Amino acid sequence: MRRIIKDFFKGLLFVVPLVLTVYLIWLPVTKIDNLVDAKYPGLGLAIVLVSIWAIGLVASNRLGGKLLRLFDRIITSVPIFDLLYSTIKDLIAAFVGEKRKFDQPVIVDLMPSEGIQGLGFITRSEFDEEELAGLVAVYLPQSYNIAGNLLLLPRDRVRPLNMESGKLMTMIMSGGIAGSGTEEPEEDG
Repeated sequence: MRRIIKDFFKGLLFVVPLVLTVYLIWLPVTKIDNLVDAKYPGLGLAIVLVSIWAIGLVASNRLGGKLLRLFDRIITSVPIFDLLYSTIKDLIAAFVGEKRKFDQPVIVDLMPSEGIQGLGFITRSEFDEEELAGLVAVYLPQSYNIAGNLLLLPRDRVRPLNMESGKLMTMIMSGGIAGSGTEEPEEDG
């Protein structure tokens, strides 16, 4: 009976992540397909991706860039829309823009006397405000979540971490399980 239960859980460890991954990919693809009334699965996603690429192409030339900046100014002049649009735009730019913000991984001494540390990214090295002089902004993503905390810490409590940003983010988001560079040995049947 133990062997049956053990084999069941091994199967569960394989099937559940596979099914959830396929579902989490399938769900937005079908939603996008429905949005553009695509007749074939994935056609809507292809249309959206090509459209985004075309807008990026237009934004890359002088006239198109000016038109998109004008559109951007119009959007940011609408009070509530400005808050949401600017926040989302800044978040996306932090990951994929030319001025990426999550490119300085650090270890933070949260409680030095107890040896408690955190992993994060410096998002701002200096502040204009006198009250914040000598502090750095460090973003600490949360594991298994899309949230995080922004801490303002004295510079001497933050040390650079020699690790690729994407690998660190993967490790943090997985609660330390993935992205650490060490693989667990496989069990023999």
